[in-house]
Amino acid sequence: LSVPIKHKSPDEPFPAVIEPLDHKAGAEMLGAPAQIPASEFPDGMGLAWENVNAITHTGTHLDAPWHFGPMAGGLPSKTIDQVPLAWCHGNGVVLDLTYKKPADHITTDDIRAALDKIQYKLQPLDIVLLHTGADKQLGRAEYLSAHPGMTRDATLFILDQGVKIIGIDGYGFDRPFLRMLTRPGKPAACGPAISPAASANTAISRSWPILTASPSPTVLSCPCSPCSSRTPARDGAAPWPLWKRIDN
Repeated sequence: LSVPIKHKSPDEPFPAVIEPLDHKAGAEMLGAPAQIPASEFPDGMGLAWENVNAITHTGTHLDAPWHFGPMAGGLPSKTIDQVPLAWCHGNGVVLDLTYKKPADHITTDDIRAALDKIQYKLQPLDIVLLHTGADKQLGRAEYLSAHPGMTRDATLFILDQGVKIIGIDGYGFDRPFLRMLTRPGKPAACGPAISPAASANTAISRSWPILTASPSPTVLSCPCSPCSSRTPARDGAAPWPLWKRIDN
């Protein structure tokens, strides 16, 4: 259920750069600190690995509340290490919204209709997965603007059911960013769906390849445990889930 990290993928605004190191390069690097020549390693070979230069929003990732702002509901926003693991394992409820076009609004009525379609009532700690069909564009630049966006009311409706994590198969949760920037009104109109999620100190997960990975189940066991990234100043805002795959 995750998008692999790919070298210079066109579906990322800030693509990862992956440098593969073969076994011979591994021998040279491992031996260098102790001034041991690569020839001293068996067959002149050491360990192979990849150097990855990427932002933590690459591929499938879980946005910690801190990503959206330093405060949430009058309290400090949760960094990813503060997100309870109980939020990250539960029933993944796939809602079919594939009839929505790119940059459309996903309304409360759309969410209600999708739940009625599968005859399901949301439960606390369910993980809602919005299936928009945007993942058909994965691997192409069009992916960045292929998704519809949640409205504020639709987000609040889901959160009011006790849901703590909402996932989507598109790159964004709101409508495509450039479409929001070019709409009439003030800049504050950007991110209307993210705002209530941030205020509630909840998390958003993006770039789920739902269509290709789970075409038939509507409710499935869903893990989305993140790994924390740390800097001297703070813990991470949007680390990757643990199931990351790296393709170079």
